[in-house]
This record gives sequence, C-alpha cells and structure tokens, in this order.
Amino acid sequence: MEVKAFDYDLASGSLSNQSVVIKVDVSQGYPDGMAMDNDGKLWIAHWDGGCVRQWDPETGKELQKIEVPAPRVTSCAFGGENFDTLYITTARIGLSEAQLKAFPLSGGIFKVAPGVTGRKANLFKP
Repeated sequence: MEVKAFDYDLASGSLSNQSVVIKVDVSQGYPDGMAMDNDGKLWIAHWDGGCVRQWDPETGKELQKIEVPAPRVTSCAFGGENFDTLYITTARIGLSEAQLKAFPLSGGIFKVAPGVTGRKANLFKP
C-alpha cells in the first residue's frame, strides 16, 4: 500500500505531480487517518495494525511506533494546550467476539505524549 502526495493548486483546486511518499507493508495494517507534526513528519493510524506510526515523508522511513490495545486504529490528532498530546481513535466494528474479548478497549480513544508537537489545523471554506 502507498501513501501519496500531490501538489495542490489553490486557485483551481486541481491536483498534480503525484508521488509516493510512504510504502506500507500489508503486515503493518492499512493506512487510515493521519496528522502532521511540527517537524513535517506524518503520523498514520494503522487499521488492523494496532498502532500509530510516525513516518518521514521525505525518506519514507518509519521513525516511531506507538501501540494501543486495539487492532483497528482509525485516526490520530494532536491536541492539548501545546499540541503535545496525540489522541488516537479506534473502532470495534467487524471484530469477532474473541477479538473483543482479547481487546476490550477497542472503540476507545487513547492519548499519549509522543515527544513532538503537532500543527494547528488550517481552516478553509470549500
């Protein structure tokens, strides 16, 4: 699986110059929600991977992995007063009774201090 980047033309709304920035092995789970930190690194939730990973989009290298006690990680976002807390969301959907017993916190929200700060969201009008 691949995470791709594009150039975006603000005036026309068009995308161009597609490039692959990260290749994710199927054994790591599927890339889902993402957030950027202040160092320009990409944090990706890994559905069926039980974690969020920090990636360098310039090199494609994994820098950090934060595991949570839930396999279906859906997204992540920086928050807190200084944007130094990473909030991680998970899902319960599609898990078997055995999986729910093994991962009873599935569907929960977790928070960690990853040692970096996140970016404030850019708001725009469509």
